[in-house]
Amino acid sequence: GLSDAFQSIGLPAIPLVPVSSSQVVIGSIIGIGLYKGGKQIKYKILGSISLGWIATPIAAGVIAFFLLFFVNNVFRQDVGGDRIINSVELSLDNQIITDTNNVLIKGEVGESPNNAAGISEESEPEVFKGRQNNREIILWVANSLLIIMVLLFVYIYFSRRKKIKYLSYQIKALEEKYLLKVEHLEKSLHEKIHLQDDLGKELKFRQSEMVTMAMSIIHKNEFLNELKEEIIKIKANTKDQEIRLGLNKLSLMITQDLSIDRDREKFQMHINEQNSNFIHKLSEAYPSITDNEKRLASLLRLNLSSKEIASILNISPKSVEMNRYRLRKKLKVDPKVSINDFIRDF
Repeated sequence: GLSDAFQSIGLPAIPLVPVSSSQVVIGSIIGIGLYKGGKQIKYKILGSISLGWIATPIAAGVIAFFLLFFVNNVFRQDVGGDRIINSVELSLDNQIITDTNNVLIKGEVGESPNNAAGISEESEPEVFKGRQNNREIILWVANSLLIIMVLLFVYIYFSRRKKIKYLSYQIKALEEKYLLKVEHLEKSLHEKIHLQDDLGKELKFRQSEMVTMAMSIIHKNEFLNELKEEIIKIKANTKDQEIRLGLNKLSLMITQDLSIDRDREKFQMHINEQNSNFIHKLSEAYPSITDNEKRLASLLRLNLSSKEIASILNISPKSVEMNRYRLRKKLKVDPKVSINDFIRDF
């Protein structure tokens, strides 16, 4: 492979080590992050995986050590290196027996065979007693470690359970808070819709009322104009000076009534009051607009025709058309859009 190729040209071989899937994942994350400028590298995730690399072998080694230690010393099972230990123990036992036989044969101590046997009998219980003590110590240590591990597991379990319970409580509290907020918003929305409906109904009622007043003024003015024309006809057909004088007086009264109309003034005050916001917005958007143009815009907002507006203002329909054209030009209304629709949607 690549390592052999390096060796063939006199270079040292490349050391090959096993590669795990987690290393491949980390390398991929780092590569993608560097390609995107290093800002999207999840250092927290990399740290967690790296910590797992370090902690996993250490934890596995410690657990394996204590398990093998426990199996070896409590159950006396051979787990690898115990043959050497058993060989050493067997050699020590043989050495003790050999030394005892030498004492019996040579009589170096000057004791009888009974004394030599007594030494052997006294040594063997001490050896077994020492082994028993070692087993008890090992068993105590193993039990202690087992208890510690169990307690640690119980602590981790209940801590995690407590944390999950706390998180569940927080989630439930957030859900309740969210539901209350949604309920409050829905209630507020329904109230606003209801209020808007009421305002819409009231606006339609007032608009209808203003239209009724306008039509009443129109009909009255039309009647007065017709009456004035009839008076003029009668006056032309009579030669009696007294009758003509009376007809002139009546015609003058009609003209004055058409010029100074209390109903018209009342209607104008009412329409100004109902359209105060509209007139204010119109004045802010178009500061150069005049009072007569504001009055005309208010009447156009009622969707009245030029003839009806002329009757209310006591001017000719042609004058109304000219004023409409000037107003349209000042408001810069698109030629394709009706000025009535523009004012109504303003």
